[in-house]
Amino acid sequence: MGMSPRRAATPAFLLIFTLLGLCISCTREAPPPTQAEQTTPPSQEVPSDSRPTESNDTDELTEASDVPPTESNDTDELTETSNDLSAPPTGGVQIKRLGAPGLLRSQGDPDKAARDRGEGPVDRASKKKRWLGISVANMKQPIAGAPPDARAMVTRAIRGSPAHTSGLQRGDCIVAANGKPVTRYQDYLDVARTLEIGDSISLDLLRDGQEITASVTMIERPKSLNSWRRDKFPGTKAFDFDLPSLRPASGNHKAGTGTNGDQLLYFWATWCGPCRRTSPQVDKFYKEAGAQTQVVAISSEDKKTLNAFLTRSDYTYPVAHDNRGELKLDYEINKLPTIVLIDSSGTVVSWDYGLGGVQRVLSRARDRLSP
Repeated sequence: MGMSPRRAATPAFLLIFTLLGLCISCTREAPPPTQAEQTTPPSQEVPSDSRPTESNDTDELTEASDVPPTESNDTDELTETSNDLSAPPTGGVQIKRLGAPGLLRSQGDPDKAARDRGEGPVDRASKKKRWLGISVANMKQPIAGAPPDARAMVTRAIRGSPAHTSGLQRGDCIVAANGKPVTRYQDYLDVARTLEIGDSISLDLLRDGQEITASVTMIERPKSLNSWRRDKFPGTKAFDFDLPSLRPASGNHKAGTGTNGDQLLYFWATWCGPCRRTSPQVDKFYKEAGAQTQVVAISSEDKKTLNAFLTRSDYTYPVAHDNRGELKLDYEINKLPTIVLIDSSGTVVSWDYGLGGVQRVLSRARDRLSP
């Protein structure tokens, strides 16, 4: 009788360790996914109404701090997507993280190439990153006005970049690069990768069925693309828009004020932490400015979420719904909040982001008010 309890305890003791061993074994037998198996978050080239996840692509939509971030991992992402650039991404979107066309890196073994030229090893620390400021995507469906097999479309030409100053626009179809036919972005990339800083690439484009040729010169990539935008947006032409209004509950908000005053565009989201601190500041300015400055807060979240938030909100400024995300793309919004000040002639006065950026632009807007 005294032995019975010990016999009962022993199997239970062994069972615990056996199960523990099985758990450890199961964990070890499940290897981490390979690079090919890992899914990549959708590019912000194609707007999404859902809150994005973090990734190494710092051009992706995130909450911004008032300290300008470093963007060493920022790339112009290559995507394969539907022809509707403003549609939210689906599970069929495939992100191609090859070398970006706007941020080009040396291929192969640079040390071997240097040895073949009779030179010493390459100093990687001094190797400059090359940049055109263009993003290109492969379209799943034929592009209107282009040959059926031409699927390489420009999805973004960063404001003030070589691509932008050469006249490239979102929606352009690339059909040739330095005389070589282009049907997919890989064809364009093969040519662009051969360029060094100061070299130019000749692109044959189709825009609304019309043939256009643009020469784009390679430069060194800026250290911070958002700092670049802050510097390059002012003085450029503002984008046209006509968006449905959420506050007031009817009508539309349009580009331009129709008066001699400025227009202030405030890009925000309900989930944006810093926006909770900047929105009261924007509302205060809206009340101060009155009719002198037209303030429009803009979000591309779903309408139901926005209306629910506005019902609870104490803010009074007008709100527009960028439901297709097109204006967000035009103003290259990848961090929230972002704020844009536009004068009565339709010229951008200021573009900035984050807590500090909103404060700077509001201060500039106040200085422009009449006494």
